[in-house]
Amino acid sequence: MLMWSLAALLAFKHSKNSKNSMNRHVYYTKEDVAQHCTADDCWISHHGRVFNYTSIIKSNPANLVESIVRAAGGDITSWFDPATGDPFIMEDPITGENLYRHPNGLPLLHSCIPYPAMDMPVPPETPWWRDTSYEIGLLSKNSRPLEILNTLTEHRHTITVPEEETLAEIAARYSRFNSVALTGYRWKYLGEDLHMDKTLSENGIKDERDVYLRLNWPQSEWYTPCITLIWKDELI
Repeated sequence: MLMWSLAALLAFKHSKNSKNSMNRHVYYTKEDVAQHCTADDCWISHHGRVFNYTSIIKSNPANLVESIVRAAGGDITSWFDPATGDPFIMEDPITGENLYRHPNGLPLLHSCIPYPAMDMPVPPETPWWRDTSYEIGLLSKNSRPLEILNTLTEHRHTITVPEEETLAEIAARYSRFNSVALTGYRWKYLGEDLHMDKTLSENGIKDERDVYLRLNWPQSEWYTPCITLIWKDELI
């Protein structure tokens, strides 16, 4: 279901009608990443970016990629030293050598192995955690809930969207519920037409969750902004 909406999103970003499409990034929420949590479908985020490491898992011995498989669908920024971008260094208690710290005590692909008896391929010049060819997008810095009401069908859906996405990109994400949401409907908020090339905040739709937190307001009573979809034929 997510991949279907991703295809729509990518199609929009590369369409001739998309404004500055070449300068736009694809953003994902933590919930998006969490759906890809198996060895056969492995997305992982680190350092604010999202990577698809499925091919790495399939092309390397299982014992060397187990740490990656266990992290599928999550974030592994904590594995790395902020100063170097590489895994943290630790001293091997047997040899006294400085080695990469292995997550969960498991072998880490493309790192030094402390014991020669373990079979490890020669690490490439660029280890997997630095290889940008696996990158598929950026991790949203602020994922926010949004309710969308289709006034034609009276269907309501609440979805989580990246703050950085434009309304047109949100429409592509929502297209798994309605394939003509972008072309067949007017998008409105509080009766006003929305600018599809702008984000929610740029359209004046504020994220007020911080206010509710400061007021210690029960989360069940928080207001979620609701966009209404108006079938264009109704406006003729």
